[in-house]
Parts: sequence; structure tokens; C-alpha cells
Amino acid sequence: MLSELAKAFLHNGRSSDWAFFRDHDGRELDCVLDRPGRPLAIEIKSSKRVQRAGTGAFDVFAGRLGVNGAAGLERLLICAGGALESDSSATLLPWNQLDQFDWLGNDRG
Repeated sequence: MLSELAKAFLHNGRSSDWAFFRDHDGRELDCVLDRPGRPLAIEIKSSKRVQRAGTGAFDVFAGRLGVNGAAGLERLLICAGGALESDSSATLLPWNQLDQFDWLGNDRG
């Protein structure tokens, strides 16, 4: 998945800063992409259904950035299927649709 992201940037002549996030309580994000406009926080899950409890690192990271809600941090949850239990501010993206996502953030404000 991360190699596809790297290719998307390279093919568009852009570079990117990537990071991994983990707090002292063990909550982590698989990838944080610093891009113009707002950062993209990525969590990758192997299951088809994702529980809300599995997305808590988004809120922790947003708090560290000093942003509230989805306006300052785009949240992407990549998984095998398409069911997100409870409500979440994350965009749910099945693995088979990776090529359809706007990785560069051109369509977002």
C-alpha cells in the first residue's frame, strides 16, 4: 500500500514527508503523510469490519497537532471490506479501491 502511495507522488513529480505515529499508550497510526492543505493520517486494517475503538489514534494525533475534528486532519482507514462500526470521521477505503483515492489531496480543501 505504501509503495502505491510513493508511486503516486513520484509520477506527479512531487515529494512527500512520511512519518509513523505512536503515543506512550501504544496507540499508533501506520502512516502520516504531510502534504499541502492538511495532513493525511492512515490506518491500515486487515479485517472487513472495523470497530470505532480501532480508530482512536486519529483523535490522539489530531490533538497533538492542535486540531479539532476532521477539518485539520484527513483520516483514511484502509481495510479489506467496507463496514465501519459506529460513526467515525475517517474515510473508509477498501484495498481494491486504492487507485481511486486522491493521494495528493487535489480534490480536498
